[in-house]
Amino acid sequence: MLKCFLGALFTYQVAYWVWLKLETLEARKDMNDEITSLNLELTRAILKQKVLIEERQKKKLEEEGKDKVTDKVAEVAKKWW
Repeated sequence: MLKCFLGALFTYQVAYWVWLKLETLEARKDMNDEITSLNLELTRAILKQKVLIEERQKKKLEEEGKDKVTDKVAEVAKKWW
């Protein structure tokens, strides 16, 4: 009877250890998937911000260029008139 009890206890412990190991692996996989997803989201957000900053700088340079051209045209017009 003791042999049967110890066999059942050993079987239970092995099954519990396997279940616990699988749960741990699943939790680790879920955490890694979430980290990967957040990393991708962060990368996209950073790229989006870079594009917006570049567009703003481009618009600013265009406006500054237009202002400079307008100023030069006004200068030339004053000299010739």
